[in-house]
Amino acid sequence: MGGRVDDISIRRALAYPALLAAITIGLAAAISLHTGVSGWHAFPTYLGAWSAATLLSVLVWLFVQVAKLLPARPDNPLGIVCRRLPERVQLALLPAVIFPLFLGGYTWAKSSIPFAVGYGWEHVWANADRSIFGTDAWRWVHELFPDSAAPAWTLYYAAVWGFALLFSGTLIGAFASRRFSATFFTAIMLSWLIGGIVMAYAMSAAGPVFAHLADPSLGEQFRPLRDELSRLLPEDDWVLQSQRYLEARVGLKIAVKGGGISAMPSMHMATATILILAAWRTRWLPVAILFWVLTFLGSLYVGYHYAVDAPVAALVAICCWLVARRLYGARG
Repeated sequence: MGGRVDDISIRRALAYPALLAAITIGLAAAISLHTGVSGWHAFPTYLGAWSAATLLSVLVWLFVQVAKLLPARPDNPLGIVCRRLPERVQLALLPAVIFPLFLGGYTWAKSSIPFAVGYGWEHVWANADRSIFGTDAWRWVHELFPDSAAPAWTLYYAAVWGFALLFSGTLIGAFASRRFSATFFTAIMLSWLIGGIVMAYAMSAAGPVFAHLADPSLGEQFRPLRDELSRLLPEDDWVLQSQRYLEARVGLKIAVKGGGISAMPSMHMATATILILAAWRTRWLPVAILFWVLTFLGSLYVGYHYAVDAPVAALVAICCWLVARRLYGARG
């Protein structure tokens, strides 16, 4: 994935992502001066998880490189590969350090939304869905699938999606060229900064399952969704636990891993769109498209997003991918 065109330096590959991380953290810190939200608790967990996954991905890279050399039976194949390791370790700073620092800043800013601007656009996006589907979008998705599919949807949304992001990012950092890795991380960070912070503040919404936090009347409108999820899922289901986790912390002025509630635009869908663009013209494209479709349906099924969140997020992601490609002079 991404080829091996390494005509940019390591310094250049790291520069823009590091700048985006610094801007995001600085923006979150500035917002916190107004809201009083403390964000430093989120950083260690992100750094630990992404560093561990990056180490595993680099070890996979080592194994694959040695395996490629074995048919030629060279002397000391491990030594040959280890001489190439420093470059991969430097590039691994993208997923191991820079991106998790960005995630900490992003979570910090996202957790400040209810204190800074509230959720003033909830009616707009709820009405937009109804105008498109003739009903709330979650009802349409629930009608498509039997009740027995509910645990699979929650497993996908609560676990599979996160692992897909974690290991696609760390494996790209381990295997892809400097240009491709830099393009991927710049695009995803730029889309989260613009869509997940700037636009999320400008058109803020909590999402169907959290609409009661924004407006009591919408809470009644989406009560059937919450009741349906409670009926279909066991008490210890991951999504139900996640919803309780987020709701309990929305009033606290402390940002924690995965914290913060924001629906429009959907960064789940922005990320899925970036993965399609990253997989373009590769054998991974069908998998990336399937991932996008499942993420879209899953986000509606569990009520975290309105349907209109997806096309807005996809447009943001495409624009940010094109900007990132231009920054690094990508061709083709």
